[in-house]
Amino acid sequence: MTLLFKPQHVKLILEGKKTQTRRISKPRVKVGGIYKAKTRLFSKEYFALIKITGLREEKLGDISDEDVKKEGYNSLEEFIEVWKSIYGSWEPERVVWVLEFEVVNLAKSRMYENVKTWNPFVGCRFHCVYCKPSFQRQAKRRRKWCELCYKYEPHFHPERLQRVPSKKTIFCCAFGDITFAKLEWIEQIFEAIKRHPNKTFYIQTKDPRTLRYINDIVGIPKNVKLGVTLETDLDTYETPSKYWHYSEISRAPTPSERIKYIFSEARNLVDYITIEPILDFSPGFVRTLELIYPEFVYIGYDDHNCKLPEPPLKKTLKLIEELEKFTEVRLKAIRKAWWEANSVQELARL
Repeated sequence: MTLLFKPQHVKLILEGKKTQTRRISKPRVKVGGIYKAKTRLFSKEYFALIKITGLREEKLGDISDEDVKKEGYNSLEEFIEVWKSIYGSWEPERVVWVLEFEVVNLAKSRMYENVKTWNPFVGCRFHCVYCKPSFQRQAKRRRKWCELCYKYEPHFHPERLQRVPSKKTIFCCAFGDITFAKLEWIEQIFEAIKRHPNKTFYIQTKDPRTLRYINDIVGIPKNVKLGVTLETDLDTYETPSKYWHYSEISRAPTPSERIKYIFSEARNLVDYITIEPILDFSPGFVRTLELIYPEFVYIGYDDHNCKLPEPPLKKTLKLIEELEKFTEVRLKAIRKAWWEANSVQELARL
């Protein structure tokens, strides 16, 4: 079962400022039940798991000042304006259902929801510390089938070109970075992609120069969306993490270099940005992203306890709020930084 919320409520819920919601029809929930909180009905992505702690009927106009606060608003007038923007009118005598809830777990999702991976090319030499327990670990499971997959060395699997997944959206070459793919491999992959014009293929890299090179030599199929991983806009960090410079985390171009390359080499080629795993960032990060103007942005924390130089949750939620003003935000693993208090139940005290 899913409970839907408006995008503007996500931050309030995750910060523990909204613990109550009113619905005009009886929701199919029970007290004590745990449900996924989403912003889109048919999406598999959810931003939190919430536990229902109370359920009752009351007239809309009977809402108390205390309950206005629990709805996440500072005044009754503010709540009324939001209610009218959603339901069209304010009817004090209307009977509504009041749900009280608490966050029991923040969202923790896979790399991409509703997307199937397809790996005709595998491998990378950027040696990111956070890839070792994720993509590289998964690739190592194939040792008895492919020694190069086990070693995570860049290589081509032409036999997979005929085994394109049935999903409408496909993350191509997810177990590698196409920066290390030979041009003839990319040409064959693109030919396979062109044979499936009704599917959309995501291709992502940590080096935007690769996108320009491929576009100039081969050309990008119309059904491909190009992405750049941009975990932050900073190269150095002041957090409790042992990593103080990006070069200790990855051999990829630094975030500042990637930003420079996006604007100088790939300005009109980047369709989306992936801020995952998110690292601490500057106040100017959101402006940089606005200038890039991606169709959508994936954002999420490290999912493998790498103890990276992460920003505090409040800072990330503010970034999400600003991003939603100009692009679609697709939430991934959203939680406190590893160096913050561990208990999710303490979220309301942030």
